[in-house]
Amino acid sequence: MVWNGSKEEALAFAGWLNGANPFLTFTMTIGGNGLPFLDLPIHEHEGGLTTEVYYKPTDRNKLLQYQSFHQRALKDNLPVGQFLRLRRNCSSVADYRKHADKLAIKLQTKNYPTHLVNKARKRARNNNRD
Repeated sequence: MVWNGSKEEALAFAGWLNGANPFLTFTMTIGGNGLPFLDLPIHEHEGGLTTEVYYKPTDRNKLLQYQSFHQRALKDNLPVGQFLRLRRNCSSVADYRKHADKLAIKLQTKNYPTHLVNKARKRARNNNRD
């Protein structure tokens, strides 16, 4: 939710929400030109909104090992899905490239063939964000 009132009113509202039910706790972020929403940080930029991928500090490289005994089609398509997710969630090409570089390294540490990673990356790069 974007709050249009004062900071004091926002804090009072958050206090009221948190007092309404002992089993629910609400958090809020005040200030700045952006806010997190699910796994996307949303920022105000030149009169519009931009998004990119957010990784929690506790994120680990938990991608499937390529040598696993899963179906070959699943392993061959996993990089495509991951790169498409980045392309869809990053509103700028520069942000996509930054995150795609990191993903390529993660995939290579899980022994995905370089040609498979490059092919998936190219497919996502040429994909329309819509």
